[in-house]
Amino acid sequence: MRVAVVGAGPIGGILSAHLIRAGNEVVVVDIIDEILRRATEVGLKVTGPAAGKTWGDFSVKPAGAVKHIRDAGNPEAVFVCVKTTAQNAVAETLKGSIPDDTIVVSFQNGIDPEDVLADVVGWQRTLRVVVNYAGNATDFCTYRMNWFNPPNHIGALVDEGRPNAERICQLLSEARLTTDVVDDIKKFAFEKTALNATLCPICALTGMTMGEAMADPDTRKLVVEILKEARAVGEKQGWTFENSLDDWMRYLEAGGPHKPSLAVDMDAGRPTEIYYMNGKICEHGRRLGVPTPYNDAMFWTVLGKERKVRGRLVGGGK
Repeated sequence: MRVAVVGAGPIGGILSAHLIRAGNEVVVVDIIDEILRRATEVGLKVTGPAAGKTWGDFSVKPAGAVKHIRDAGNPEAVFVCVKTTAQNAVAETLKGSIPDDTIVVSFQNGIDPEDVLADVVGWQRTLRVVVNYAGNATDFCTYRMNWFNPPNHIGALVDEGRPNAERICQLLSEARLTTDVVDDIKKFAFEKTALNATLCPICALTGMTMGEAMADPDTRKLVVEILKEARAVGEKQGWTFENSLDDWMRYLEAGGPHKPSLAVDMDAGRPTEIYYMNGKICEHGRRLGVPTPYNDAMFWTVLGKERKVRGRLVGGGK
């Protein structure tokens, strides 16, 4: 299959490499010149402990590397792997740039980023994947795959899109990124985001690692309250979660001595994905009549710190 992958960070880079290794024609789309140069001249390299669950350590070259999706050569599928802070800009580039039958896949974190894409390209051909692997870029186009807890989950946004979901599910599984089709992908995305909405803001605000935040009695209490609120919002939505609150806490306890990506973005002075995490939990809570004071506090405080770190305080503050 001819595929375009928009965004060559860790998630998109690992995805691109696996699709190429499985024999697909992949064009990498990114705005960073050095990524495009290295992808073309050197290729993409995947290493790390979780690589052993797929192809092992390997290097591959994409069919092309371009700055704009219109130059990707009429792909059959487009995977959007950018952070949600670039969501609107990427959605705009898709307008008139891809064939009318191209499948568009949100391969992202957070709640509802796929809706932005669907509003532009159409709901029937838009899919969402909940990604269950993670890694980091040790250099341009060099990725360390740290963990993979299969399966990933994929789903259509409307019933008519299910054949597309089954097609892309097969594509990913053949690339050894084992994936299952689910009926309600938004429930799976919400559950994963509820977990991310705990340690992401706490670590960004305190400077703690995930392990430190779970070990500290006070921040651990905050984790519990954030999860309770998110769970109440999801249940009011009509979802039943197979994992209990204790299961969620056990999952978070495995976080270890490193910071989540939102905290890394904060430290680097980059915009964070807080809106599509706690912000979306609060938004759905208001719509459903479920109070979310702890998530509100995380959302507002992270926004305030982000403005401070980026030198954009309202009212001329420094």
